[in-house]
Amino acid sequence: MKTIKMKLFGIFLVSMIAFVFCNILLNTVFLEKYYIYKNKDVLRNASQRIREEYKNNHNEEIEAMLKEIDRLEGINITISDRNMILRYSSFSQTPSSPPGRVPGEIEKILRVNEKRNPQTNIYTIVVTPDYNVREVVFINRLNNGDVLVLRKQMKAISESTAIANQFFILTGLIIVIIGGIFVYLFSRRLTRPIIEMSNIAEDISNLDFSRRMEYNSRDEIGSLARSINLISQKLSTSIKAL
Repeated sequence: MKTIKMKLFGIFLVSMIAFVFCNILLNTVFLEKYYIYKNKDVLRNASQRIREEYKNNHNEEIEAMLKEIDRLEGINITISDRNMILRYSSFSQTPSSPPGRVPGEIEKILRVNEKRNPQTNIYTIVVTPDYNVREVVFINRLNNGDVLVLRKQMKAISESTAIANQFFILTGLIIVIIGGIFVYLFSRRLTRPIIEMSNIAEDISNLDFSRRMEYNSRDEIGSLARSINLISQKLSTSIKAL
């Protein structure tokens, strides 16, 4: 027979496992999408800042600003002309990139965009051929026709998702252990008066009215205890009257 203690612990255990599983599922399925969504604003704001500064500043100031954004935001930045020839870059070129030109994977996106349906802004995900790293890419055409490319690696978010999942599993185990102790103590306190009422009810069935429930709580169990005491008292009085 399943006791209330086991039922309470089972409910708690299933709830905790479901909670941890749901968090892992949400992290795995939606965290990366949420990361990409939030970085749209980051890249868009960086693009706006560069557009405003690009119109007025000199070459040295532009390069300093690009490197500052790269260092603070982790955004790799390139600016090229209409022919994909680099004007500015905040990072060194990869081995597969043609000298003085935008990276091949970015040039391919721009060529396809120009042929199909030219857009002012392009937001996409690319995989770098040299390091096999996924990147969030935002491409914006400046007022003078130059092309601004902002890139941010997604490697960190993949690592963060794995770490977060491990953390949820670890904390889930700790909570199950601590919660299991709490549930055991709570259920023990809860079932003690119920067991006592069961014993008194058995005594009443054997015409033993000497015991009384000493439970003064104002909850449902307290109300039941008072009812059992009242029944015992009335039965005792009635039997004595006979």
